[in-house]
Amino acid sequence: MDDNTNRRPRPRRNVDSNAQGSAQPSQPPRPASPSRPVPPTSPSQPPRPQQVDMPVSDTNDSEQTRLTDIRPKAQLKTPVRKEKKEKKESTGMLSGIFKALIYITAVLLVSVVAAYFIIQFANDVFAFVKPEEAVEVVIPEDATVSDVANILGDRGVIKYPTLFKLYAKLMDEDGVDKDGNSVFIAGTYEVSPMNNYMQLLPFFMERARPREVVWVTFPEGASIKEMIDILVDEYGIASREAFESAINDYDYGMDFLEGLDALEGRYYRLEGYLFPDTYQFYTDSSAETVVYKMLLNFRDKLSYLSTSDKTYKDRLEELGMTLDEVVTLASMIEWEVKYPIDYDQVSSVFYNRLRDKANFPRFDSDATTVYAIMMETGVRPETLGAAELAFDNPYNTRKYAGYPPGAISNPGFEALYSAFYPAKTKYYYFIAQSNGYNLYARTLSQHNANVAAVRKEANK
Repeated sequence: MDDNTNRRPRPRRNVDSNAQGSAQPSQPPRPASPSRPVPPTSPSQPPRPQQVDMPVSDTNDSEQTRLTDIRPKAQLKTPVRKEKKEKKESTGMLSGIFKALIYITAVLLVSVVAAYFIIQFANDVFAFVKPEEAVEVVIPEDATVSDVANILGDRGVIKYPTLFKLYAKLMDEDGVDKDGNSVFIAGTYEVSPMNNYMQLLPFFMERARPREVVWVTFPEGASIKEMIDILVDEYGIASREAFESAINDYDYGMDFLEGLDALEGRYYRLEGYLFPDTYQFYTDSSAETVVYKMLLNFRDKLSYLSTSDKTYKDRLEELGMTLDEVVTLASMIEWEVKYPIDYDQVSSVFYNRLRDKANFPRFDSDATTVYAIMMETGVRPETLGAAELAFDNPYNTRKYAGYPPGAISNPGFEALYSAFYPAKTKYYYFIAQSNGYNLYARTLSQHNANVAAVRKEANK
């Protein structure tokens, strides 16, 4: 654009050559100078306002002179709209809080998801809580680590084959020997999901002999000492030290076992809780695996004690007793009874004595005396004389009042049920006959008569 367009046009000065009022012949008017062309305005811009002629001083004004009349920009007072600023600040604060909430939620969500998968992966690797029942697995010829992992995954032995492959890689096991042949021996295997990765990886490599499965039966009322003798001496499962550690020290994470660690004076922490039954074990099973399987069976039996309207815990509240107290009673009942008809009757005798502690401070159970002597001497007494009945041991309820420190055996279901639901009688005494059935009495004189009759029968 030409610089002249920015300069304000000056008005043309009228010069009168003659004095005012003098008569001069008229001259033709001076032609007007052509007007400066005005550039066309674009539609988007408003038309420039028409400029007004200003008087011009005798001295030529410069651009700087004309700008002195303009008010300095610093002195202009521009109104500030505070409302919009406050609104903007408020909106920014809300946006920050919203972003923080999103961030916290995202972190929590990621943490929960990560924790879930960590637990799942750890359970698959270490086999903390997995099905017990063995499954059949067929390993083909020339199997690779990937083949074994996928087969175990398909059969439900493991859940994450990829994790198993990663474990094999960390163990520097590629599944082939120095000649490039597969180290896995083809064949059919019985595999338990309770085996962890450390047991599974070498399981299919070397088999000096097939993994042996045995059926083990524990009689009702067997003590833990007797159970360990059966497992170790008869079937060669684990060792005595391993079972004692698994029973007294290992945490199985079951709620019905809570509080047992705080009880003192017990020979075995889990006495009374290893349910007597017939089990299938591998001869190379760990002591913890065997004990865990028996505890699961006990937990299942507790669920059978519940009714449609109350659980076994509700029943314990009605009785005003702990589970360990009821289990202890059940273990005593188991050793005092030979036939099912006597279970709830013997249970009623113990409950009646509990309700009348003033007259019957002790249970006077011969079974507890036998257990005390057996645990101290290692020998189970065949008969009980005066010396045995006075044996000084907290388990001996012939000498000590109240409950023994713990159960004296592992009761079966009939004994457990009768301990939860005793018969309603007024008996305070009982004695076993030579045929195995019991005689009951309400008073001491009746009981003494029963004792005399039993001894007379035995002397025939």
